[in-house]
Amino acid sequence: MATPETTRTSGSVLVRAAEMAVLRSVIDPAQALRAGSRVLEAAERAGDGEAACVALRAMGLASRELGDLLEAEQRLQQAVRTPGAPAERVAQARLALVTVRTERGHPLQALRLAALAWAYLSPLDRAKLDTQRAVALAHLGRYQEAIASCDRAVRALVAAPGTVDDRRFLAGGLLNRGLVHAYRGDWDQAMSDISACLQIARHARLSHLVRLAAANLPFLAVRRGDIAGAFTHYREAEDTLFGFPERL
Repeated sequence: MATPETTRTSGSVLVRAAEMAVLRSVIDPAQALRAGSRVLEAAERAGDGEAACVALRAMGLASRELGDLLEAEQRLQQAVRTPGAPAERVAQARLALVTVRTERGHPLQALRLAALAWAYLSPLDRAKLDTQRAVALAHLGRYQEAIASCDRAVRALVAAPGTVDDRRFLAGGLLNRGLVHAYRGDWDQAMSDISACLQIARHARLSHLVRLAAANLPFLAVRRGDIAGAFTHYREAEDTLFGFPERL
């Protein structure tokens, strides 16, 4: 029979494995999906709500990277409802759900999720939440608030330890701020932010963000009147987007 001490030890191992799957979701989402599923099965057998919640978050993030928003939302909603999950883990699942809800056309619901998560997150996770809130705010046309949200996030994430997850949110915050600048017609600032996003994403091997940034640079160059630069960006984007015909 497992003692309380061995249960805690087993649980911590499962939580660490689930956290590794979260980090892996932005590098190799297919592998992260498999790893998350294995951890989820083990966590359910062990009655470890924390590990189950984190594993479901990993699976939701991986599904989003693979383009399956419905599956991503289902997994993240399941994470939020996980029995026995600590409040911080539930808040992290809500953080991940903010962008998915926005991408599925529900930005006001996304902002409500962000408000529910805020009180239970660490300062660093609040910065990450700010990058996601900005997407919902931009969809609602609240551009100044979206830029302010990204500004706060970028300041905090530049000073973060520099894990893959930190780099992902820093690159994402720069991309989101760049797109909002583009919506407002601030082409130079948009180009600066999205170029910085592309550099960070390439260095951290964040392929999804590399594709998003590369797909936007030619458009921005055209809007700035840099036709020669636009053709250069188009050639680079074609290489980056090879194998992704919907973006190419």
